[in-house]
Amino acid sequence: MKDTPLMFKADMVRAIWSGRKTMTRRPLRVQPESVDEQTMKIIPFNGSAIFLQSQIKCPYGAPGDHLWVKETFAPCLEKENKPNSKAGFTYRADWSVEDDINVRDFPWQSAMFMPKIAARIHLEILAVRVERLQDISEADAQAEGVSPIPGHGPAVYPSPHAHRGSGTHRQAFERLWMEINDPESWALNPWVWVVMFKKLGG
Repeated sequence: MKDTPLMFKADMVRAIWSGRKTMTRRPLRVQPESVDEQTMKIIPFNGSAIFLQSQIKCPYGAPGDHLWVKETFAPCLEKENKPNSKAGFTYRADWSVEDDINVRDFPWQSAMFMPKIAARIHLEILAVRVERLQDISEADAQAEGVSPIPGHGPAVYPSPHAHRGSGTHRQAFERLWMEINDPESWALNPWVWVVMFKKLGG
């Protein structure tokens, strides 16, 4: 069984704990390409997602494999009085914005450097697939754990592909994607892995 680390932002860690986040999207490390038969130029792959998935292997695993969550953390001498804490460590996701004044002295370390021994969240992969980023549905955006802002579209980085109207989970996911990646990343509409999971241990 494969057991792969995967990084999450603090707000997404909270969404996993609450059960609101049950899937994640990650761009294919190498974006597939096709050849335009008329111009013979290389273009982004525009074929079938089913065919594409049959040609590549998901780096995060397959159904039944596990993931362990990497998150911003800090070592500490005593177990913090937090419901999901682990002895010897404290986690940024457990502290609210209001707590900042109380935790600024913790030696916070990037999720990138979290050792497996510090991991407190383990996930089981339920399904994987590939699709274009902008194909995300409203239901899937909700399962990504984001919260819409009523009356707001993707105001941080507006794109010509944005769905207008009142705030939706899809718009909230678009904002999150561009904050994590870059303002142009949504418009590029890359191929992504869609990984569905459940949290282990309750």
